[in-house]
Amino acid sequence: MTEVVVVGSANLDLVVEVDTIPLVGETVLGGDLRRIPGGKGANQAVAAARLGRDVAMVGRIGDDEGGTILRTALERDGVDTTHVVVTADTPNGVALISVGADGDNAIVVSPGANGRVSPADIDTAGELLDAATVTLLQLEVPLDAVQAAAARAGGTVILNPAPAPAEPLPMSLLADVDVLVPNQTELATLAGHDGSVDLATAADLAGRLPSRSVIVTLGADGALVVLDGDATHVPAPVVTPVDTTAAGILRAVKNRFGPADEIGVFEMTGAGLAEVANPSALFLGERDTPAPGSVVFAGIEGTRPLLVEIQALVAPSQLSQPRRAVVGWDGSRLSMILAVLESRTGITFAGLDVYLNVAGGIRIQEPAADLAVACALLSAREDAAIPPETVVFGELSLSGALRPVAQAENRLKEAAKLGFTAAMAPKGCKTGDAGQIVPRLLPDLSTLVGDVFGAG
Repeated sequence: MTEVVVVGSANLDLVVEVDTIPLVGETVLGGDLRRIPGGKGANQAVAAARLGRDVAMVGRIGDDEGGTILRTALERDGVDTTHVVVTADTPNGVALISVGADGDNAIVVSPGANGRVSPADIDTAGELLDAATVTLLQLEVPLDAVQAAAARAGGTVILNPAPAPAEPLPMSLLADVDVLVPNQTELATLAGHDGSVDLATAADLAGRLPSRSVIVTLGADGALVVLDGDATHVPAPVVTPVDTTAAGILRAVKNRFGPADEIGVFEMTGAGLAEVANPSALFLGERDTPAPGSVVFAGIEGTRPLLVEIQALVAPSQLSQPRRAVVGWDGSRLSMILAVLESRTGITFAGLDVYLNVAGGIRIQEPAADLAVACALLSAREDAAIPPETVVFGELSLSGALRPVAQAENRLKEAAKLGFTAAMAPKGCKTGDAGQIVPRLLPDLSTLVGDVFGAG
């Protein structure tokens, strides 16, 4: 028997990274398109299914490729899609998201098939709703469909009133809801309140609503549970660590209300998770002794400059096809770097196993790591260490030219804070005030090979 029925939206987020968000009338080139299944309803359904519940979804998808992608994603997580209707001649719901290099984004949402969910769809799934233990609802589909589902549901009805409604919801709908889960802003709108919402105000506003219980989410302050007029503040849980030696990276890949592709770095302490104030120091080992194959890359993660160590090992291969092993970087990009090195400088890695590792467990995605990777490979092959006080960054083109990258000044400032005094970067980078760092600006790969390694 189906335990949880979700009535709601399924969107396909189309995400493109760009150097800058385009202005009105401007066209910019971006990175590869990423298609991320989402939508508040689909997210609820997948989350419940991953918790081991028997879940079905009621909603609509388009008769395009996006609809096929969303249905496949739901079914892969075990969600019953019998009542996810393909809507003829209608596109799937999508969010068009451009993400700038500084982490800011611009978003346009097209509801598509989600806007066609109707009370008739609820009637078709009526027996499913009658028997479900829990019905989950949100507000990314038309309100009349949400009202019909709340009225028809035979079990516990849970409503997350998001996106925040422009005006209070009908009291008849809230009366059919057993558990209402708003945040403070949504609660104020539902109760017709104009002003800030502290704990006492939240308890008063929640008590005015006809829903049987209200859980007000308070972010880092936890939640306020209001049941039968009694309010209980539940603090955010404290994490009890099992192993205090670990560090973790929290990465945002989708954020409709703020910067995306941002990271936060935390470490386990005896008191729980604690912010790492200087992540660059965490990802760098002791660097007093020069080591062939080791290079420090000055990168950007979201809006945060981050220094990480790139390690390369090159060894004679006993295999007919030498091994290429990569951890923390794109394997196809490593193949490109090796090909450019051989084609443009005459340095070959044929007959050699190549191992590349990004220390600290972080994964690098930006092409600005190209020059650091090339330096690590050359350093390992020539057994010539890069000076430990040097950071490296820059993008490599197929012609062997080095291309400038964004935020060079911020990269150098981060390196200076950690005591680095030298840098290698592409000619044309806007280094600004690099402080104690003396940048060495290189035009192409041949110059790097000849001047730095004396090879080629």
